Amino acid sequence: MTSTALSKYTKKKEVILIILVVTLIITGYLWLMLHPKSPAINTYQDCINAGNPIIETFPEQCVTKDGRHFTKTNGEVQSLVDGSESR
Repeated sequence: MTSTALSKYTKKKEVILIILVVTLIITGYLWLMLHPKSPAINTYQDCINAGNPIIETFPEQCVTKDGRHFTKTNGEVQSLVDGSESR
């Protein structure tokens, strides 16, 4: 290859790389905008406010999409994930 042909080949590679990087940046930005981070759910009320289903048991339980359970007890809230209690 001549130096001009090599130079054209290198420039084509650079242009392709720049297009690829810009495409990845735009794709990442759009994905973040279309998939906003869900609000933190730490209490029974947070679980209900997020629109999660309530299991009709006594006492009532709310189940998050990731499988965490929150139980309503006498105005207090208890998380049943690991047996710890949050107030």
